[in-house]
Formats: sequence, structure tokens, C-alpha cells
Amino acid sequence: HNSRVLQFASFSFDACISEVLMTFGSGATLYLAQKDALLPGQPLINNLRKNGITHVTLPPSALAVLPKESLPNLQTLIVAGEACSLDLVKQWSVGRNFFNAYGPTEASVCATIGQCSPDDLKVTIGKAIANVQIYILDAFLQPVPVGVSGELYIGGVGVARGYLNRPELTAERFIPNPFDPPLTPLDKGGDESYETLKKGVEQPSKLYKTGDLARYLPDGNIEYLGRIDNQVKIRGFRIELGEIEAVLSQCPDVQNTAVIVREDTPGDKRLVAYLVLTSNSQMTSGELRQFLANQLPAYLVPNTFVILDDLPLTSSGKCDRRSLPIPDDQTRKNVQKIGPRNLVELQLAQIWSEILGINEIGIQENFFELGGHSLLAVSLINRIEQRLNKSLPLSSLFQNGTIAGLAKLLDQGTTQLVSSPLIAIQSQGDKTPFFAIHPIGGNVLCYADLARNLGTKQPFYGLQSLGLNQVEKTVASIEEMAMIYIEAIQTVQASGPYYLGGWSMGGVIAFEIAQQLSAQGQNVALLALIDSYSPSLLNSVSREKNSANSLPEEFNEDLNIVYSFISDLASIFNQEISFSGSELAHFTSDELLDKFITWSQETNLLPSDFGKQQIKNWFKVFQINHQALSSYSPKTYLGRSVFLGAEDSSIKNPGWHQVINDLQSQWISGNHYSLIKNPILAEKLNSYLA
Repeated sequence: HNSRVLQFASFSFDACISEVLMTFGSGATLYLAQKDALLPGQPLINNLRKNGITHVTLPPSALAVLPKESLPNLQTLIVAGEACSLDLVKQWSVGRNFFNAYGPTEASVCATIGQCSPDDLKVTIGKAIANVQIYILDAFLQPVPVGVSGELYIGGVGVARGYLNRPELTAERFIPNPFDPPLTPLDKGGDESYETLKKGVEQPSKLYKTGDLARYLPDGNIEYLGRIDNQVKIRGFRIELGEIEAVLSQCPDVQNTAVIVREDTPGDKRLVAYLVLTSNSQMTSGELRQFLANQLPAYLVPNTFVILDDLPLTSSGKCDRRSLPIPDDQTRKNVQKIGPRNLVELQLAQIWSEILGINEIGIQENFFELGGHSLLAVSLINRIEQRLNKSLPLSSLFQNGTIAGLAKLLDQGTTQLVSSPLIAIQSQGDKTPFFAIHPIGGNVLCYADLARNLGTKQPFYGLQSLGLNQVEKTVASIEEMAMIYIEAIQTVQASGPYYLGGWSMGGVIAFEIAQQLSAQGQNVALLALIDSYSPSLLNSVSREKNSANSLPEEFNEDLNIVYSFISDLASIFNQEISFSGSELAHFTSDELLDKFITWSQETNLLPSDFGKQQIKNWFKVFQINHQALSSYSPKTYLGRSVFLGAEDSSIKNPGWHQVINDLQSQWISGNHYSLIKNPILAEKLNSYLA
């Protein structure tokens, strides 16, 4: 009876029902306040203190901006309406009851609730309240295992009948409950005919399809992961913004966060994270980026981090995403920026600003940490060549990822740019190096995420095709490639044990390198075949595809290779080719490449300044590697090997058992192209490197 409940929610907002009913149901006092006394911040904290409020329900965004002042009368705090961060729980749950509630209006205010404490390692939305059922289902309405994310569905007495005068939307969101079938005569005792009973038979109950992403934890609590319709697509990757926010919220220094997609430059979509840090935090954007990079693949790490004092709020206390500011140079105020010291550095700084859309870049800031990715890297190298009339290998960004580093390389002259195929993707660390061999395209940019996910203690070297830079001579056989790559490897590591691997065709070359090293008496401790299949199996699969008319019969061998090159490059960037093979049968190889270049620029698959000659050079490397792969016959290998395959592959037998005696196999979620970016791949590989 001594409890005082604040009426924070508007009467047009369903949360007000719980405030009213829990007050009157217990004989407590409900406090109504003027609108200006409910403004998040000092007005609200004054209201809570002045009226001795004991119970209040607030959105996390409103709670996050409350001054850090003592509220001795506040006994119970409920947060609802948005995802709650772990930092808020630790800050506001001390000495009081703290509940995290979840429930859309369509399920009558509240569907789940859980109590949180300062010692919690994860914020959950608890469990279903009485007479409510929670289902987490996949796309086929089947329950997902514990720990696996799926869409959250709500059943039970709280589910509404539907939307007023909107039958189509009602049918879409309120579906028959597949776990609650209608009654049958047997349920009534079996003595009456079905025809007599069916008029009075209850209809199946409904499930509300929330559009929310969640997962069950082992203790039965539910973790909210964000909105499914909050997914966006950038550079071909489908991105769940709530997943990024959930990981950021686990950082002890982060008090509140919102992640959005900005397109301040037409055609250039970028992830931007807005954060409110704890009062004593000194965390920088680089440290925040590294925190995410340790837990998420690179394409989920925002390009820009904006640190704010508070997130803008709507009138109902939720984050107002449309009012989030345009990022500016203040977001990097903690970064010590050294300006250009000579003409070359000044020209590079101008190019970097154009490519990255950032002003005043310091010469020691890293290209990839500023939001650069593989497509922008290609554009950067091309623009350097156009402006400075000097060529750089694309791989130089791994070794010299700063303006100062590239300027030094350019000052050395182009004759020194012809280098070893060995690329130091991650040269630091005290562990035995891992050497990853290029796939059929010849480039090693594909290994950037894997190297990053393995961590800074694991040295990681890539071996790229000779000929990519248009100055080296290409190599036409797997055996010769292996000889050259061994020579390069041994400049870093003169003797075993060696850890080798490769994705796709890279696994085949790594296999031959392991053969030759073993023949030299060297110890190959690990051969990792990353969704890499035996050449004999690939040749038979290729023949099956051709016989099944997957490509037009009119296609000659040259067109087949061109089309394979286009498909492979498009798949790397998660794009689908919008033209069919049948309409291309009358093209020559050059005409097909020209059509691909036009299409790739129209769809933003490749940068607009990506030259035709660059594409043709990549194709030449692809063509030579394709021929080398087709001509290679693997011999029996006795060393330790592991096959790490993509679950979505239609081929379940990699074909290596015929030539490898000691082979373990593990399957990882994803397809051939998403696998290489999957953090789980790094976890599996790391267990073998250990």
C-alpha cells in the first residue's frame, strides 16, 4: 500500500495498462505528471526523487540518460520497449529489483519477463509469463535448437485477434498455431460422429509472428537479438543491425548504442555505430572496432564509430534513429593524426579522403580500420595508378596499410614493387605461422577475415598468384607453383613444423606443397583443406554439370571458362548474375568480359574506376589456374590433414579419402563463399593450430 508507481507511458501506449493495473491491483498510488516532468534526464530524475517513486517502467534509452544520482526510494525498475544493455543492468540493478520485460502490443503488453542482477553476464528477456507460450522457429516453422537464433512467435491468451479492417496483414502476422491442432472426435470421447461435433470444434489457436530475432539459452531464458526486418544488405551481405548492437552492448564501456546504415554519398552504403560510453571510459574508436572484430566477421564491423553524450530520443523515450547526426571528424577525436609531410603523402591523403569519405586522415591511420574493404582497396590502387602514374600490387595494402607506408613504397620506385608471392597478412605473433594459398582467382584478400579472426598472436601469410600485378610471369602447373611457394615460405620459416592450408583451389596447391615438403624430409604438422575438393572429383562434377546442360550446349570451352570466372567473382561479393547463359552463347570471350564489366559497374559490384585491363588480367590468372587445376593428379599423402567444409555444399564427399590416409572432416554453416568469412572457421582451425 505504500508503493508509488509513476505513470510514465502515454495513455496511447500499451505499456500504460501495466502501470495502471499493477497499481490498482495492489492498492498502491499512481502518480501522474506533467509532460515536461517526464522528459528523460534531470526532469525525470527530479520527479522520481520528489515523489518518492518506488516502481517505474522505462525504455532503456530513457534510463541511459538519467543522471547518476541516488534514488533510495526506487525499489523496482522495469525496462521494456527496446534491447537493454548489460551496462545499464550493472548500473541500475544494485540494491533494487530490476526486470527486463518484452512484449509487442499484439500480445497484450507483456509476453516475457526476467529479473536481472549486477552479476549477470548476459541480458535476457527472461521466460514466458503465465498463459503465454513462446516459440523460436526457423523459416519452416520448426523449433530451432538451444543457442540457435530464429524468429520469435507468441501464443496464448494474450494474442490479439488481428488488425482492425486489415485482413491481409492479419493473415500474414497472425498464423494458425501448428503446435495446437483442432480437436477431433477422439478428444471428445469418440462416441459422437465427426459431423455432429465439427460445428462446435474449437479452431486452432493463433501465433503472432513478431519479426523479432531471438534464441533460447541453456537455462531456459531467452536472449533478444534484434529485429529481423532490421536487416540490410551492403555489398551483397545481409546484415542484422540488432546483432551488431547486441555485441556492442556486451562491452563494459558501452552504455547505449544504435547501429544504422547511412548513404551520405549515393551508392555508398556504410554501417555507422553510435555509442554512449560510461562516464569514466577512455575507449577509442579503434578499440571499439577491435572489440567487434574479435567477435564478428569483418562485414559486420561498422565503418564509423560516433561517440555521443546521449542518443536522441522520441517522445516515447525510444532511440530516434532518424535524428542521429552525420558522422564528422569529431568521431576520431581520440586518434592522434599526423598530417602529410611531403607531396606523395599529400596526394595519397587526398585519394584516401575521396575513397573513404573522411577528411583529414592521419598518415599512420590504417586503411581497413577506417572502413576500407576489398572493393575500396581495388578502387584505391586504381586511383593511385591514375594520379601518380605508379603501380602497386593490391596486396601492398596488407603490408603497408597506412599513407606513410604506401608513400615509402612508392618512393622506392616501381622496380621494387615486383615482389615475392608471399604476403604478410598478419606478421606479428609468437606462434608458428600459418600459410594460406590463393584460390583460383589468385588473390589472397579473401583471407583477411580469417587472419583477423585467428587473432593477433597467430602469424598469417598468404601466397598469391604470380602474374596478378601484370609484371610477373604466370605459372602453368600446380607442381611448379608449389616449388616457387615453398621457396617463398622458407624465407620466413626455414624448417618445419609447417602449418599449411587453402580455400578452394588453394587447398589443392597446399596439398602439393605438403607433398614436396614431406619429400624433402620436412615436418608438415597440418594440412587444412578449406572447402577444397580433390581435382579428380571436381573434374567429374564439372562433366556432370555440362551433361545436365547447366551451361548452353553452344558454349565452347573458352566461354565456359569466362562464364565460370564471372560467376566466381560475383559469388565472392554475394551477387547473382542477372543475365542467363543462353543469351550469351553468341558472344566472344572479349565481348562477354566487356558485358560483365558494364554490368558489374551498373550494379556497384566493382568500383566505377576499375579498369577493363585489370579485369582481363584477373581473368588471365583465373584461366591459367583453371587449366593447372584440371591437369593436376594428386598422389597419396601420408600426413595429418583436416577438411573444413561448407554445410550448404551439394557435394558431401570431398574426394580426398582416396589419396589422404589421415583425414578428419568437419562441416561449418554457410556456403562456399560465406564460409571463409565465418568466425567459426577460425575457431575450428585454431583448435588444430593449437
